[in-house]
Amino acid sequence: MLIKDHLIPCKHCNESGTCKSGKDEKSCIKCSRLSLPWLLQFIPLSTKGAICSACKGSSKIEALEPYSVLLNQNILPILGATIIIGAPITLHAFQESPHFPEILSFVATISGSAVTYFFHGKHSKRRPRAQ
Repeated sequence: MLIKDHLIPCKHCNESGTCKSGKDEKSCIKCSRLSLPWLLQFIPLSTKGAICSACKGSSKIEALEPYSVLLNQNILPILGATIIIGAPITLHAFQESPHFPEILSFVATISGSAVTYFFHGKHSKRRPRAQ
């Protein structure tokens, strides 16, 4: 998903959307191979004006986000998956414990909260897409 704030100009095609990085202003090998059908990729053809493989023809590429932003986006799904996967394992491990009813109610409450949070739909903010 491309976000307008994170877009930088493509240096591979010089913001044109078509590759001219090869010899004599022709497309480079990678862009020319990706623009051809699969059977024609191994035949040496002269391609000019192939779509840039770096930006896929949009002339802008998405800049890398800082590690903290990636961590904030990924920590909640990882935490939710860990809780849901860990619930049956915890219940099986404490099945013979005299405190099993308390453990069962705790695990059920935590699992229910995680499922409700992720399937309710208000936890994620929709970002505007690039035009």
